[in-house]
Amino acid sequence: MINISDRLEAKLEGHAYDRKLKIQSPRKFKEFALTKDGSEVVAAMSPGVAAEIAAKEQPSRGDLKKLGVTGWNAEERKQVASLFRDALADQEQMAYKQRLIEQTQESVARKQREAEKALEHEIEGKTCP
Repeated sequence: MINISDRLEAKLEGHAYDRKLKIQSPRKFKEFALTKDGSEVVAAMSPGVAAEIAAKEQPSRGDLKKLGVTGWNAEERKQVASLFRDALADQEQMAYKQRLIEQTQESVARKQREAEKALEHEIEGKTCP
C-alpha cells in the first residue's frame, strides 16, 4: 500500500523525511486512511503535512497532493482532515503523558539515589567511630 523504504533510510541516517508518501495502491490507501487507526498511522508518518491538512475545515486537492494523495472528493478530504485533527490531538496527549511518566521515573530514581547515599553515610557512621 505504501513504500516506506526511503523513510526508513532517512530515519537511519538521522534526518527528517519531508517528501510525499509513495502510495502503491491508492484505493487501499484511501480505505485505510479514512479509518481512525489508518489516519493515526498516516499522521505519524507525515506529521507536518497532516497538521497542515488538519488545520483546514475543507482541505483542497492541492493540500492532499502534498501528502501524495490524488483523486479524493471534498467529503473525503474533509473527513481525513477531521481524522487527522483527532489523531494529532491523541499523539499530543500521549506525548504529554509520556513526559509525565519520564519525569516521575526521574524523580523516583533521584530519591532512590539520595536514600542510598544516606544509607551509606549511616552505615559508615556506625562502622567508623
